[in-house]
Amino acid sequence: MAGTDDHSSSSICHQQNLTVPAATEEEEEEMATSTSQSSSSPLLLPLAENPILFLVCFHMALRSELDQLRRLATEAFDTGLFYHDFAVELLRRFDFLKLAYKYHCAAEDEVIFHALDDHVPNVASTYTLEHRSIDGLFDSIFYRLNVIMEENENENVSKPYQELVFCIGTLHTFISQHMLKEEEQVFPLLSKQFSPKKQAAFVWQFLCSIPVMLLEDLLPWTISFLPLDEQLEVKNCIKEIVPEEKSLQEVVIYWLSSNNQHPLGSYSKSGTDRCLEGSTDMKVLLKSQCVKRYLGENWSCIQAYPVQEDVGQNLVDGLHIWHGAIRKDFIEILEELYQSRSSSNFSNLDTIILQLKFLADVLTFYSIALGKLFYPVLNKLVDGHLSSSNEQFPNKHRIEGLQRLLYSTAKNDTPLSKFVEKLSWELESFIVEINKQFSFHEIEVFPIISKNCSHETQQHLLYVSLHIMPLGLLKCVITWFSTHLSEDECRSILNSIKQEDPLVDESFASLLQEWFRIGYSGKTSVEKFGEDLQKMFKSRCSFVSEQTNEAAGSSSSHSNTQPCEGSNSNLMEQICARKAKSYLSYSSSCVSQTARKYEASYSSIINLHIYFPETINTSHPFSEIFGGENHPGYVLSDPKPMDIVFFFHKALKNDLEYLVVGSAQLAENVALLNDFHRRFHLIQFLFQIHSDAEDQVAFPALEEKGELTNISHSYTIDHKLEGEQFAKVSLILEEISELHASVSNSNSNMDMIMLRHYQLCMKLHNMCKSMHKLLSDHVHREEVELWPLFRERFSIQEQERIVGNQKNKNKK
Repeated sequence: MAGTDDHSSSSICHQQNLTVPAATEEEEEEMATSTSQSSSSPLLLPLAENPILFLVCFHMALRSELDQLRRLATEAFDTGLFYHDFAVELLRRFDFLKLAYKYHCAAEDEVIFHALDDHVPNVASTYTLEHRSIDGLFDSIFYRLNVIMEENENENVSKPYQELVFCIGTLHTFISQHMLKEEEQVFPLLSKQFSPKKQAAFVWQFLCSIPVMLLEDLLPWTISFLPLDEQLEVKNCIKEIVPEEKSLQEVVIYWLSSNNQHPLGSYSKSGTDRCLEGSTDMKVLLKSQCVKRYLGENWSCIQAYPVQEDVGQNLVDGLHIWHGAIRKDFIEILEELYQSRSSSNFSNLDTIILQLKFLADVLTFYSIALGKLFYPVLNKLVDGHLSSSNEQFPNKHRIEGLQRLLYSTAKNDTPLSKFVEKLSWELESFIVEINKQFSFHEIEVFPIISKNCSHETQQHLLYVSLHIMPLGLLKCVITWFSTHLSEDECRSILNSIKQEDPLVDESFASLLQEWFRIGYSGKTSVEKFGEDLQKMFKSRCSFVSEQTNEAAGSSSSHSNTQPCEGSNSNLMEQICARKAKSYLSYSSSCVSQTARKYEASYSSIINLHIYFPETINTSHPFSEIFGGENHPGYVLSDPKPMDIVFFFHKALKNDLEYLVVGSAQLAENVALLNDFHRRFHLIQFLFQIHSDAEDQVAFPALEEKGELTNISHSYTIDHKLEGEQFAKVSLILEEISELHASVSNSNSNMDMIMLRHYQLCMKLHNMCKSMHKLLSDHVHREEVELWPLFRERFSIQEQERIVGNQKNKNKK
């Protein structure tokens, strides 16, 4: 799957109203090099036998998209044809790329890398650190685009556009190198360590954690750059990845084959409206300016629908039931917490945490639907007279506060009773706020829906709001919600889903109908639903499970014989006595020990990366290395022999900054060429001997410490790829030198030579900026991940021996 399909790529760009310029000879050579590098062993394996390589297809699509965007931006700058609408289009496409890539990285960090780390330790943390660097690269692009869009059209924006081209080049280089490393080190390990079935489970969990609205676009985009035969191979592989559920398979295959023609799936292929405020994440899909885009050409039809009275069960009726279900479960969970505190029996705390995580995710996506979909539509229908004082529902910071507590990594000496007490207080105030918000919507907002929205309009809003949820969470929510419905209410919902509607995908409607029917019928057992929750919301970061098991140990024999009685309260007896379909009837003591039979179809923590990244920063197992500084203070306060590397790194970064500044000056002053040439080759030489010393002396010594095996492999790959970057820069310098050597020819056209000189210097400057980012990030990761280990694991004498061996190596 190494190649790209030119016809497919051109077709995609035509749909996006952007024309891809023909690649220059140099660009074609560079892309050919990138393609040959990316055609390493993982891509040559059969996809059906290695489903994890579906993620490599994403890599290939991302490379191709970045190639196109870089060429488009460069062409616009070279021709001076950079208009406001063009910048808006670039912004929209980068929005899509960043969001898609964030989900990809989150899935790797929280699902795939953790699983790999259990089999092959010391691989994951380096790539997780690299993922954190990429957000900043996207942000630099958005900053430049926003500057361009805010400038008056009469003003000269050539300088911001040039900076934009450089930023895109840096992002392209950084991500390409990162993905090449994963394909060389990580994916072969995944193929070797995990069966095809387990690999398929990883991919399915990733797909089910993506909001449906994004997934509809992401799937066809991922294969759009592949030749037709390879697209067919991916589709056949997806059939093996998706569970053997006919309706579900039909939906996923439809999305994969849709070429983004679905009326709701228009994020990456149509429209140019976008609100520039806030962070770039899933919520950008539903900014108020985007609502019309999501309802597409049918927006005018929706506005024209007559208001219908007495339509039977409608959206407002369903929202009242929805509110009641959330209120009911929160209150019952709080009562369980009270009971646990009063009895000092925390055996069911793990279950309570899982339930709260589930409800917190439900509220997160409900909040997005209200604030970014319902309110803008209703405000449009009532000519902007809708109150905006309570649009943020519930308060994002309150949800984040609850999430931090639920995913907390408190120290082991924290008493469980203190945690339960704190959780009870947090939940009490949280429920009070939710009740206020629910009451406001029921009194102020829902009547507006009933008065101004026809049954058809309400149904459209419902369908779009369902698309906001990830597929796996949506199934879980339907199962949970259906247990709160009466027979008449369930029948009404099923009839509503059956109604034909041009805005609704028939296969997706059939899937929803099937899920509702299964949920209400009770075919999903209490145990199965509980096991699914445990898989989806269990966190290896939490300290609660271990302490809960310890607390329950003293009464284990009793709980084994009477799992739902005895020391538990009357409330617990009532919970266990509920009908089988009841959500809260699941408790850890009532669940069979066969959870491993069921694969999770959603990962809550993936969406924490998107919506509450600070929660991840404080709870992640690698969080202790995320806060590292480039130059740790202990180097000065407690110097040791190996600290010499920090001073070399500092000198290297200063020299890299010189290359960035000097390459820009070289474009205006040819006289600097010889000095720049000499300085560059000195830096290249010093970098090479430093890298060789690390690869051949320092890193092997580190890996000889048995528990640190594999920890340096990623850095060795970095050295190889960075050496190639130096070689590319050297070739550009040689070309500049040869260009000016031709000046002695009397037939030389000086204007053409100086134009070519400027173009080459700008290419040199772009490459130097990219190399500066690559190497600066590399040495930062070494300083926070590797070099502290030398200080901790090696004596002074051992460190002196390593430094001496490195010096001897450099002398040879």
